This record gives sequence, structure tokens and C-alpha cells, in this order.
Amino acid sequence: MVKLQVMIATFGADGLERAGRMKLPVQPGVEYLVSCQIPEGQDIALPVTLMRKDVDVRFDRSRGVARNRNLLLDRWTAPYGIIADDDLDYTPASLLAVVSLFEMNTNLDFAAFMHVIADGTIEKPYPSESFDMAHPAKGYFPTAPEFALRRDSLSRCGIRYNERFGVGCRRFASGEEDLLLHDMLMAGLKGRFIPEVLCVHHGATTGIREAARPGVLRAQGAVLHRTHPLTAPLRLLLKARRTSRASGAPFFTCLRHLLTGWKDAVLHGREIFSIGSPDNMKK
Repeated sequence: MVKLQVMIATFGADGLERAGRMKLPVQPGVEYLVSCQIPEGQDIALPVTLMRKDVDVRFDRSRGVARNRNLLLDRWTAPYGIIADDDLDYTPASLLAVVSLFEMNTNLDFAAFMHVIADGTIEKPYPSESFDMAHPAKGYFPTAPEFALRRDSLSRCGIRYNERFGVGCRRFASGEEDLLLHDMLMAGLKGRFIPEVLCVHHGATTGIREAARPGVLRAQGAVLHRTHPLTAPLRLLLKARRTSRASGAPFFTCLRHLLTGWKDAVLHGREIFSIGSPDNMKK
């Protein structure tokens, strides 16, 4: 019986090659779902390493990582699932830990774990103790490959990724996992942070590597309006300062892009935050 499916979103021939280099242990009860979006005019060959009975690869002509992850959610049939990028490594122990966590905690709907980069370095600060995701520790923020989910819980609440956000969207180039987390909590789902390593990530995550990009900052501005409407203005100032210090980008440039996204959300929030809609904000 399949208990856990690892859902890998990728794009193009290069992305599928990266997925083929992932360490995906052959483990009873575990399957791997791969959704590869194909750029127009590109031919893609399936890597030999993915030609396995426990790996299911599908192709699609759409764009946008949020759209791709929704395709994976549509194909997800196991009780539990892991959100994955195309440049991660797993171990049998980490996969079994996810199954064990959900089976021992039947009231748990989702969990957020830790990841490290290839040399074992921890890419961002993590709290040392487990906590309720509804009351996150100061300074904590999750990234997509850290999430493990209970399928029945998401299905019951109709939780989906917002397809206006994330890599591949011109207007809002990040933020899809922030909105997913917000929507899960608003639906009353129970989640916990687990201070254990789930996977190894090869290279910095997009949100960290490209934190000063205009599209990323616009997305963060819009997300802050959605998640913290009363305190968003102050949070925008703090976000601009931290991004400026970390990236070297001018403070006022960072703030301008954040404010642009925040204003979009104020004026067009009903449209922007409707789940599953295409990215129409492509200015």
C-alpha cells in the first residue's frame, strides 16, 4: 500500500534532468510523482533514472510553479504527501519519519520540517523546538520543500495553490507557499514545525537567492496585505530594510516594489486572491 507520495514540480529539459539526478530512495510504501511543464518548441526525453515503477512522470504545456503544484495535487492519491522541488535528496529515514509523524498524530493536518544544503549547512535559521504553525516563532518562515501534508485534510477544505503567485508569474514571482500556509491555517487545519531535516537542497532556494527581484518583492507586499492587513505597512518597512541589508539593493527601491504589490492587493484583492485563477496581473 502506498502511504506517501513525493510531488516533484519541474520545468523543461534542464529541470527534468535535475529531477533525474535526485536521490529518491526505493522504499516500500513510497512513490514519486513528477510533473514537468514543457516550454513551447522543446523536445524532452525522460532520463533513465526516472524510468522506475515507483516514479510517475507526466508532462503539461502550462506555465507557473503554482499551476504545476496544483497538477500534482490533482494526481495525489496517497494519504500523505511531500511538496518537492527538482533539486532535492531524500533518505529512507526522512521519508519514513513523515509517515510515522502523521500516523502517530492523527489530528495533524500538515507539518513543516527543515532542509540543509549540499554541504550540510543550514541555509536559514530554524527554531530548536517544535511549535504550532498558527503561532510561529519570531523570524521563522517556511519554504515549499519543507511541507508535508495530509491529503484528506486539504481535500476536505478545497485548499489549492494561488496560481497568480510563484515562479513563472510575471507580476508576483513568489509567495505561493506563504499563501498556502495562510489558507490552511484560516481553514482551521492544524500544523506543527518539526525541527528535523527532511531533505538536502542543492543550492539556495529561489526566495532567498532572488529576494531583491522586483517580482519577488511585489509578491511579498501583496502577501503581507493578505496575511497581516492591519500591520502590513510597518512590516513592509521592516521587510525593505532586511532585504536591503541582505542583498545590497537600495532600501527605497525595495520599499517601492513592496508598496506596489501591497497597493495591488488593496485595490484588487478579491481578484488576486481567488484560488486557482490564472495570472492576469502581468504588468
